[in-house]
Amino acid sequence: MDIGWIDLILFVVLVAITEISFLTGYRRFKKDKRVGSTQTSTLSAMQTLLALLMAFTVSMATVRFETRRFNLATETNAIGTAYRRAALLKEPHRGQIRGKLRAYVDNRIEFYRLPYDAPDLERLNREALALQGESWEYVSELAQKDPNPVTVGPLLSALNDMVTLQEKPSSAFENHVPDSIIFLIMTAAFILMGYLGYLNGLSGIRHFEGTLVLAVMFTLTVTVILDLDRPRRGSINVGYEGLMRLRDRFSR
Repeated sequence: MDIGWIDLILFVVLVAITEISFLTGYRRFKKDKRVGSTQTSTLSAMQTLLALLMAFTVSMATVRFETRRFNLATETNAIGTAYRRAALLKEPHRGQIRGKLRAYVDNRIEFYRLPYDAPDLERLNREALALQGESWEYVSELAQKDPNPVTVGPLLSALNDMVTLQEKPSSAFENHVPDSIIFLIMTAAFILMGYLGYLNGLSGIRHFEGTLVLAVMFTLTVTVILDLDRPRRGSINVGYEGLMRLRDRFSR
C-alpha cells in the first residue's frame, strides 16, 4: 500500500478509536459523576513504553538506510575503479570493456530509479548479471592470450569487486524492519489512544486538540519509519547521484 494511504488510514483509525473510547467512558461518567479519571500513572507508563518502542524501531530503520547508502557508494566506487583500470588495455579492448561498463552504469541507475512495484526490476537484475558475465569472460580471454599482471590483473580484481558488490545493494533494498514490529507499534498506539480517550470520558472533558496532536505525531513517526525502511516508496531515498556523476564522467 502507498505510504500516503497508510498515513491517512492510520490517522483516521487513531482518532476514531479515541472518540469511541471517550464516548464509552463518558456514558459511565454520566451515570456516576464520582467515577473520575485516576489511572494517570498507567497512562504515563504506556506512553513511555510506546516511546521506547518507536525509538528502537526508528533506530533499526536508520541503520538499514545507512547500510543501503553505504553499499551503493561502495558499488559506485568499484565501477569507477574498473573503468579507470580499463585504460591499461590497448584498443579495441579498452573501448569494448568501457562500453560494457557504461551500459552497466545505465542499468544500475535505472534499477535504483524505478519504484518498488515496477515490473522491470527483475529484467534489470538479469541484464546486470549478463553484463557482468560478458565483461568477466572478455577480460579472462585477454588474460589467457596475454597473461600480463600489470594490465589485466588490476582490471580483473576491479571487476571481481564490482560483481561481488552488486548483490549487496540489491539485497539491502529487500532487508526491512520486520512487519511484526510495525504492527506491534500500531497495536500499542491503538491501545494507548483508546485508553486515553476512555480516561478523558471518565473525567467528562474531551481533549480533542490533544488527541489530534498525538495522532499526528504518531502518524508522522510511522511515516518516517516506513520512508526510511522502504526506500523505493517514500520521499527519503538513498540517492544514486554518485552513479549519475560517474555516467557523466564516462561520457567525456
